[in-house]
Amino acid sequence: MITQTVEDIQLFKTAFFLAGIVSGAVGLVLFYLFIKTIRYAITSKKWPMVEGEIVSSKVAEDNEGYYPEISFSYNVSGVDYISTKINPNELVARSILGKKTAEIKIKTLPIGTPVKVYYKPDDPKKAVIEQGVTKESFFFLVAAGMFFIGSLIFTPIGLFFTFP
Repeated sequence: MITQTVEDIQLFKTAFFLAGIVSGAVGLVLFYLFIKTIRYAITSKKWPMVEGEIVSSKVAEDNEGYYPEISFSYNVSGVDYISTKINPNELVARSILGKKTAEIKIKTLPIGTPVKVYYKPDDPKKAVIEQGVTKESFFFLVAAGMFFIGSLIFTPIGLFFTFP
């Protein structure tokens, strides 16, 4: 028969309470990142456009997985720039893409392909070749929701659960 001491029960409740608090905090951070990503993506729809060209295109791999590594050149007011940001949601897209998706993306953007480049008017070195909100934009919202649900489960267990 398993016996539980008061200290064991209190430790269990504290662990669940802390897990709930941490989960809620992570959910808040992810929700903030969602809002920031969406605002940036929406703002990019208003950026001016110039013609550019793909200067490198390959599938790359890092500890997060595979992603399309694409560079494009463009000129704003006589100044040449090179950027690697495909869309405003690249942080998210990069972490959830698979090798096949990355290969498909680079096949559509081989070296020498002319592209429309949308640049931030007050900071032309920030530019993208795909504007607006994409399905990847909602990754942070889904993740935040999952952590909030965890918080709603763990915190009450830590506060109110009693053992017989």
